[in-house]
Amino acid sequence: MRPGTVIIFVLLSLLPALSYANSASNGGASVSVRPTSSVKGDSVLLRDLAELNGFAPEEAERVGRIYLAKAPAPGETRRFPGRFLQKMLAVNKVAAKMSIPEQIEVRRDAHRVSLDDISSLYKEEVCRRTGSSADQVSLDGLNLKEELSIPEGEVDLKIDFNPTESFRGLTVGRLLVSVNDKPVRSLQVSATVERRGRAVVPVRLVAKGEVLRAEDLSYDEIPLSKAPVNLVTEMDDVVGQVALKPLSSGQPLTTSQVEAPLLVHRGDMVTLVIDSRGMRIETPGVAVQSGRKQELIKVVNTSSNKTLIGQVVAVGEVKVPF
Repeated sequence: MRPGTVIIFVLLSLLPALSYANSASNGGASVSVRPTSSVKGDSVLLRDLAELNGFAPEEAERVGRIYLAKAPAPGETRRFPGRFLQKMLAVNKVAAKMSIPEQIEVRRDAHRVSLDDISSLYKEEVCRRTGSSADQVSLDGLNLKEELSIPEGEVDLKIDFNPTESFRGLTVGRLLVSVNDKPVRSLQVSATVERRGRAVVPVRLVAKGEVLRAEDLSYDEIPLSKAPVNLVTEMDDVVGQVALKPLSSGQPLTTSQVEAPLLVHRGDMVTLVIDSRGMRIETPGVAVQSGRKQELIKVVNTSSNKTLIGQVVAVGEVKVPF
């Protein structure tokens, strides 16, 4: 082989490498890294930090997608030495003019959730779960002390409570945070909940044994955190009932302070009623036991002298089976 032919062959064999190594000079490719940058996702890629110029489209895409590191937490900052970036570019065979600062700072963009936002969401959920209006609910002592930083995107906040939660006093829930339908945070939130609700109160002193009338009662709004669990909230529930003890004016009523009146007393003559296929049959009887409405008592049918079990339905009236 002639010497000239050998030289041409060697040059041709080196051409791809020379072309790659000199792509910066041939195409004017350059990588210019900014001293400070921000990212949105979970990873730091070269395109997040640098301006890429003069690359062919496919090469620009490859270079831009070079993975450098995991992104910092939302709202936080991470720093890289320039020599780390130089090494990463060399490992990935990036041939270009480089402009890299000695120190590079990367900040993760964040969506801020304020304490006011969390308090409002907490209160809304309490109102929704209890049927209370906003002016009947107040919060105090939220355990979170600073706003939350979460990834940017479509944010969804939800507060979940135990199904048996009474929402009186210290109340514990869980804040669930999702971004773009992906759960990102779950943390416990607590606050002292004060709810005000309606209570039935006497408007005068009611003596033991008195039957309550509508004019004896009124409504008042009281702190429910201090109210008994058997609080009476509807007048209709106690009108016609008998006071088991003296009832003070303005003091919330409880179901344990009243009872239904006796409609039948032991030894009373009563009417025994039989309903059968639309027919009503009445016969005299005697109450063996006292009873209130809907209670089952023993009665004697005076016509047959049989003892029966019947249900009290009205004053002096007992329904018995056919």
